[in-house]
Amino acid sequence: MDFRTRHILKLLELLEQKGCDINTICANCRLDIDALIEGKQELEASQVSQLWEEAIEQTKEQTLGLQLGERYSFMALGLVENVVQNSKTIEDALQHTITFSNLLTDLLTIELEKKEEYFVLKFIPNPECLLQYRTATIQTIQTSMAFTLKEYQLLTFEKAQPKWATFTIKINNHFDYQRLFKCEIIENTTSFLLVFDNQYLNKKIVDSDYKLLNMLAKRADQLLNEQVSYSMKRELLEVLIQQFNNGFISVEDASRLLHMSSRTLQRKLYREQTNFNAVLDEIKKDLAIYYLRRNVRVKDIGNILGYKNLSSFSRSFKKWAGVSPINYKI
Repeated sequence: MDFRTRHILKLLELLEQKGCDINTICANCRLDIDALIEGKQELEASQVSQLWEEAIEQTKEQTLGLQLGERYSFMALGLVENVVQNSKTIEDALQHTITFSNLLTDLLTIELEKKEEYFVLKFIPNPECLLQYRTATIQTIQTSMAFTLKEYQLLTFEKAQPKWATFTIKINNHFDYQRLFKCEIIENTTSFLLVFDNQYLNKKIVDSDYKLLNMLAKRADQLLNEQVSYSMKRELLEVLIQQFNNGFISVEDASRLLHMSSRTLQRKLYREQTNFNAVLDEIKKDLAIYYLRRNVRVKDIGNILGYKNLSSFSRSFKKWAGVSPINYKI
């Protein structure tokens, strides 16, 4: 399945979660979900454009592109190892990220421009596409901005936020923009830009760190595949894995990404006889044991699961398994 098809299916999945009438949307856009999944339908630019128009019309949400971008990651796409193996520094890896992103769509290109104290990521729309498919182009740019931010944070092992971000559009609801970018948002400008402090660009890639991330991605896929039928727990697992960045997100952030209140999320989990903390502990325990069986150092396991120090990880592990990670019988 090519990325464009996967992108469309992910958008349809997001719309379905929001309660949209997927069957009507697909009929209006001449899309056959089964044929898309089986790789039997060729997507036309006009269909993608109409889908975005329908999506915005039904949800009335300007930030669908941002929300979609948050659902992608190199871990989910299986590209961590590929990027890291071809990179010596964070700048190299970021350039590989940009190259990959530019191959995904002809609606825009991404460029990196270095200044003395900061660097700029430019998201440049294709002028013809912007004229002919304005909504699809703008939403895809925002998807790319969210995706690229996530990958930069993953590459640096830091939740590094931009210094500021600019958009050519008028922003009606700043909530998702502030939640995601956590910086000054400038609207109605001439460019789509993300501006970062350049302190990480020359940082060397530590291959062992990314081998652990790759291991996480593979185990995460196995966990999701084991949850064969739809459940709130599976949806939560997917969000926790997609949003992983040197630690896991809070129940409040998970709820927002699942488009419900934290109370509603907990209520739905309760019906499945679980809760947020239990799901989080379950995935941490599973990953910790998975790593221990592969002779990963206890300190490294704690780091990748987001613990600030070895003692706090050891306390959590003892609560899950009854013994410390050092004494755990593999």
